Amino acid sequence: MNFRARIWMLPLCAALVFIAGMAVSYLVGARTSNTLEQLRAVDYPYLAQVVRVDRGAEQVRLTLQAAAAEGDDAKLKELEPVVAAVHAAVDAMKAIPGKAEAAGALGAAFDA
Repeated sequence: MNFRARIWMLPLCAALVFIAGMAVSYLVGARTSNTLEQLRAVDYPYLAQVVRVDRGAEQVRLTLQAAAAEGDDAKLKELEPVVAAVHAAVDAMKAIPGKAEAAGALGAAFDA
């Protein structure tokens, strides 16, 4: 290869490296975008429902503890709306794509 051809190859090689870098950058950006979309559409709503179930379970525990300490059977009626809210949260989790099995396990654990 003569000197003139080598000189012309330098910008061509630089352009190829630039295009390869842009392609890699696009692929990484697309993957990150898909991951963020997964987080926004699936994982965050699932986390919100899990927090609702956790708070409901804690409220059930506290209500049962208060009813046992006071010996008041009427306090147990306060559990019905809490249990209904937890079941609604579990049903909402089951509607999230890919989370039905985990939601079923969480609902079964709460009912137990």
